[in-house]
Amino acid sequence: MEIWDLYNLDREVVGEHIRGNAMPVDAYHLVVHIWIRNTDGQYLFTQRSSNKKTCPLKWECVGGSVLKGESSLHAALREVYEEVVDFKWMTKEEIKKLFREGKMVTGIKDLSYFIFLICLVFMLILTTGCTNDSDGESKQESNMKEVLEEDVTEDNTIEDDSIDNAVDNNKIAYEELSDVSQISDNMYTCTYENVKHDFIIYLPENTDDAPFVIMLHGYGESAEGFCNKVHLEEVACARGFAVIYVDGASDPNDTTSAKGWNSGIGSDGNNDVAFLASLAKYLEKEYSFSEDKAYVVGYSNGAFMTHRLAMEASDVFTAFVSVAGKMPESIWNSKNDNNSISFFQVTGEKDDVVPKNSDGSSEYAKDPAIEDVMDYWVNSNGLEYSEENEIGKGSVLTKYSADGNLNRVWNLQVKDGRHSWPDESICGFDMNSLILDFLGSE
Repeated sequence: MEIWDLYNLDREVVGEHIRGNAMPVDAYHLVVHIWIRNTDGQYLFTQRSSNKKTCPLKWECVGGSVLKGESSLHAALREVYEEVVDFKWMTKEEIKKLFREGKMVTGIKDLSYFIFLICLVFMLILTTGCTNDSDGESKQESNMKEVLEEDVTEDNTIEDDSIDNAVDNNKIAYEELSDVSQISDNMYTCTYENVKHDFIIYLPENTDDAPFVIMLHGYGESAEGFCNKVHLEEVACARGFAVIYVDGASDPNDTTSAKGWNSGIGSDGNNDVAFLASLAKYLEKEYSFSEDKAYVVGYSNGAFMTHRLAMEASDVFTAFVSVAGKMPESIWNSKNDNNSISFFQVTGEKDDVVPKNSDGSSEYAKDPAIEDVMDYWVNSNGLEYSEENEIGKGSVLTKYSADGNLNRVWNLQVKDGRHSWPDESICGFDMNSLILDFLGSE
């Protein structure tokens, strides 16, 4: 789901807008256009995909809409990052140098000189005419200048803080999956960066624009084992969701390790964030799934991974469910200032793996307390307390939302629950239905 800030003619934020919906009257949103020129004076153009609904296969400069909460510089960096250049190949200092001096480091798409001409455009959906200031300059022109100048100093250089913020919030880069092939009726295999993954897919009756859920198993488990444990597909497909159970992989640096996910607990490992982003994009293209309703559900180590994906891949996935999960210390220490996602955390009251302030276990853990993590997801998404209900046999579900904000945070404490997937016969509620209710509220 792509959300924009809405502006009036005075460049005041007056609301937010979901891409694809009809724009309100007298409302505007920001767009960036980035022109890239090399030393021979040639300009870079990109060709639109044949799958685009508007202007397929047409040529254009790099550009796109400014997302909710973004600055113009951040949006320009993100668009170039997503469409042309992988900024992960560069250090932050190299990117700063690029913007200060216009110098491009070698080895990236053969561009040796980078010039950004950032044009921010107010898109009028209904033409109402321009009102002019007393000096004859239109409000649109005046406000566009303000936007252009917001990250630039008097000597036309870009502030380091602006670059820091934009670089730190860059979205994940990923390559296409390779060697995708069918093993059986609903099981497939694929390769990403020479790492093999199997996945099992269950489809609803209609896949066009369908929401889909990627399921991440716990450490030492498998996609098939996770499916046999939870069977989310039995309820989800009937409600129009596709469900995909995915195999993790062993640690490339430890030949004795079992299948799992690189959630950030270790210092290195498989590039699972990029793999899962790539898998999501493959599924969207192959089955015509909705690009705005890509969800992730994880258990244990897979739930640790959902916290990392929520932090690093919110341009691909919009809602996340963590069952018996925690946020690894490394992810916490590099967390975003602001987010635009929905998150559902399920924690057993007696879970001895997830650090908690409530039982004092966080005092001796290097990973943050789950209460602090949930406060972070609430505050960084601009939400506030909404309601609290007792469900099942004494479990407590707390919900957070905000007027005009489509994101949601749910926090469920399972009465007497341990480090396990909640069992309805014990806890008194259906975990699968609860997950789908949360995802269905998106």
